[in-house]
Amino acid sequence: MLKLIVTACASVLVLTNDVYGITPFQFTKRTYDVHTGQFWTGEPKVKVGDFDGNGTKDVLCVYRGDTAFYVLSNEGTGVLGPVVAHVWPGTQIEAALPADVDGNGFTDVVVISGKDLKIKIQVFANDGTGSLLRTSLSEVIGGDWWLDRPVAGGDLDHDGDIDLVMANRQSRSILIIKNDGDGHFAVYGSVPATPGNYREVALADLNSDNIPEVIIICADYPPSINVYKGLGNGEFGPAQSDTVYQHTPRLVSIGDFNSDGISDLAFSNWGLPKFVTILHNAGLLQFTLPINVSSPPDGSNAWGLAAIDLNEDGWDDLAATSTGAPWTMFLINQHDGTFNMAQGLQYVASDGGDIMAADLNADGLTDLVVGNSAQIGVMIKQSCTGDFDESGYSDISDLSLLISYLYLNGPPPDMWSANIDGAGTVDIADLSALIGYLYLNGSPPFCK
Repeated sequence: MLKLIVTACASVLVLTNDVYGITPFQFTKRTYDVHTGQFWTGEPKVKVGDFDGNGTKDVLCVYRGDTAFYVLSNEGTGVLGPVVAHVWPGTQIEAALPADVDGNGFTDVVVISGKDLKIKIQVFANDGTGSLLRTSLSEVIGGDWWLDRPVAGGDLDHDGDIDLVMANRQSRSILIIKNDGDGHFAVYGSVPATPGNYREVALADLNSDNIPEVIIICADYPPSINVYKGLGNGEFGPAQSDTVYQHTPRLVSIGDFNSDGISDLAFSNWGLPKFVTILHNAGLLQFTLPINVSSPPDGSNAWGLAAIDLNEDGWDDLAATSTGAPWTMFLINQHDGTFNMAQGLQYVASDGGDIMAADLNADGLTDLVVGNSAQIGVMIKQSCTGDFDESGYSDISDLSLLISYLYLNGPPPDMWSANIDGAGTVDIADLSALIGYLYLNGSPPFCK
């Protein structure tokens, strides 16, 4: 065990590293009620898009089975305005995606509904003022009788238009739905898929060819992750990866977790003891053996997952929510693609749900949006001093570096991070403040 012995006059203070490291960031939190009681499952999805054209991200929330989706406008500071419901009467909405589907430069919303073989795709077009008006309606054949079909949007054929990928749970197929450029959609084809209960579909370029691959999470036993290579013309090759797990994967997040320039995959898990699983991409759609992060002490199961650089060290970390628990857990990247859970649960909203990362107040720091069965939670990030060894935590190692710099001619730390009290200079007052924070329940470090 590492110990520091600090003497001051007749006092001796022994500091040990058995104090869990404290993360050098914090969030200011706000919640917004959106519960209507109309939705079918209560499972939310949150997205962001600049609907009103003010240069900052607004928030979109949809509950599968509801008859409406909800938009909260961002005033520019991360403070959201009143909830505005956009109703599609007589439907059960499965998904709502923000995208400029008609090429006019404004962010529209594509809404998908249908509980039979006919899928309805309704565009709520943005007129440039933030008003979303129902315009083109497309009906395509190829669905099944199962509500809650995962949907993702992206340019599948390199024509500049946002197309759709939909996973049919019952018919075990992946539909490719193309956009004609004016917001009208038609089925282009399908991809044979591994039979299973499809939990999520996602699009990401996993082999650095600027063509998105399709990622399918199958929650049936045995659970699997399937990746289909994009061919660039709206078609996809057979599954390149079919990795089977002992625990059920739920939702996916994309990030470069080992900082090699290639996108990796992270999955939240339903089932103990593995909270999150990371797959490092070795290139050519080949993945390393799974790296697991164990569940927290309360035994919670992970739900939502978002890649975010929490401590501004240039490495993708993870933020995760959990079902039935009112917290967001932080997983700090150890600069090798492995993760440690951080101390300090940031409470927001009434229980865990979907989560995504975005800069909501245009300050260059990535914030978080959480959606659950009753509320939207916005978490605006602040960078804090205290982690000047860039370990991801403020702990005894930082104390040691600061003592070395101040008294032993050691190398200088990052001066902004070492200015614990925010006074503008690095001196004994900062050392005293950090000791007080870590060991004596003192005030937290300066944040901005």
